[in-house]
Amino acid sequence: ELSSCGPTLRFESRFESGNLRAASRISEYEYDLCLRNDINTQCHTQWFFFRIRGLKQGHSYMFNIVNLRKPGSQFNEGMQPVLFSTKCANRGEPGWRRVGKDVCYFENHLKDAFSIEKKSFLYTLSFTIESNFDPDDHVFLSYCYPFTYTDCARHLKSIVKEKKRADVVQRSTLCHTLCGNPVDLLRITAPSGGEERRKKAIVVTGRVHPGETVASWMMKGFIDFITSESRIAVLLRRLFEFYVVPMLNPDGVINGNHRCSLAGVDLNRQYLHPEQKLHPTIFHTKNMVKDIQKDREVLMVIDLHGHSRKKNIFIYGNALDSAPSNTVTERTFPFMLSRISNVFSFQDCCFKVQKVILQP
Repeated sequence: ELSSCGPTLRFESRFESGNLRAASRISEYEYDLCLRNDINTQCHTQWFFFRIRGLKQGHSYMFNIVNLRKPGSQFNEGMQPVLFSTKCANRGEPGWRRVGKDVCYFENHLKDAFSIEKKSFLYTLSFTIESNFDPDDHVFLSYCYPFTYTDCARHLKSIVKEKKRADVVQRSTLCHTLCGNPVDLLRITAPSGGEERRKKAIVVTGRVHPGETVASWMMKGFIDFITSESRIAVLLRRLFEFYVVPMLNPDGVINGNHRCSLAGVDLNRQYLHPEQKLHPTIFHTKNMVKDIQKDREVLMVIDLHGHSRKKNIFIYGNALDSAPSNTVTERTFPFMLSRISNVFSFQDCCFKVQKVILQP
């Protein structure tokens, strides 16, 4: 605490999905913040989520997150952090909202000691917020709108409790994580009519990367829609069986990781040879798809992600090994999406698996 200044802000992140490691006051209204690395790694700092108390009304506070690792960010393209004020929410005002002025993302003078290229430097996200909050207010700041494991569990509980939705949803446990957290599996289809074996299957998964909360918001929207009474949803349930794993990395989400599981690995790089003990969610998801294929055709597998630098909605797919010259099949669904949605960009889609994606 600087002796010539007033009380220091109080920071906290010991809650679900929080990950602030340290805060340093460098002037009366400016703080340098350091994020915790993903557990059992020396890197992967990008997601942030923490709470502040002690903000004074009528003052502007500058925050500098100084140990980010990606060389580029949408924060230089107009993106802003999100903020939640407990008192504002209790008064019925909007909860999470975009805030921040003078938002910038830049390389700093701190060396990244754990990078492959030893000359690499870390990056800083800097932004200023204008406080209209009381000192005893609990104010949360985050990279993007949070969606915790508890949020996911609460949402799924509400789905199966609603009679009309419960009739088309079966909720079960796919497996348990390294920490023993249950991984939910939903089977969504029309009630039995003797035609199940003729239905093709569609598998939808999400949130393998904890910091990509947008994946969970997309998943929530998808589950709400596909279990609804919408005419299109009813038709889809009559034609297909949907197998949905809403959260592939609960441990990472709970502990505030950006990319990895508690084993310190990127689960999205483990599909070729997943280990049951180290990568249980990937191991059991892959086996689930194999089991489904014994009974019916799997039309597509969709894994929901977020991207920190690209705009729009797009699909990364892979060319078919069985027909490498046929480039139409894997492009049909994305092209159809681009024709019916002005926020889906077919030009941003990619259908070639890069070598780096295949490496653990």
